[in-house]
This record gives sequence, C-alpha cells and structure tokens, in this order.
Amino acid sequence: MVEDPEAIYRQARDQLLMIADQTGGRMYSPHKLDELSGAYSEVADDLRIQYQVAYDSMNLDHDGQWRKIYVTIENYPDAVIRTRRGYFAFGGPQSTIVSR
Repeated sequence: MVEDPEAIYRQARDQLLMIADQTGGRMYSPHKLDELSGAYSEVADDLRIQYQVAYDSMNLDHDGQWRKIYVTIENYPDAVIRTRRGYFAFGGPQSTIVSR
C-alpha cells in the first residue's frame, strides 16, 4: 500500500502547528534551501528576547482540571506574547513557568 506523500506531509505539518500553538512556540516552514537562513535568523531573534514568568495560582484545588493562562504586558498593548495556553492542575502546590 502506497500512501500519498503530500497527505503525510500535511498531516505532519498540522500536528507540528498544533504542538507549537499549544506550547506558545512557532513553526518555521521554509520551502526552499535558500529560505533556511531567514528561518535561522528568526529563531536567533526569538532566543534573544525571551522572558520567564512564574505563576502561583490562587485556586488551591489540584483537581486535574484545565486552567487557562492569559498574559498581558501593561502599557504595551501591541506586544507579541507567546505562551502556552494553560496547564492541568495536578499534584500538590507548584509554580507553572510560561515563556515568551
């Protein structure tokens, strides 16, 4: 049985996009070899401007439920913020780290 290579590519691309979206990441998708240097530059730029924020929830129920995270920067409404969408409240007290 021969599978359609384009269908396999689309499925893999969709899965990578989903992972990037859920984790606050980005997916780079150069189509030609000469587009790689631009993708590398974007990755290097992203790595230079990362911040980490610690968060302790006021909800002390560790019930395994999904907790949404929404991050804003006061006085910078146009800032681009990429974070994970949230976390599951498992286990005991813990901090969740979100990255830009």
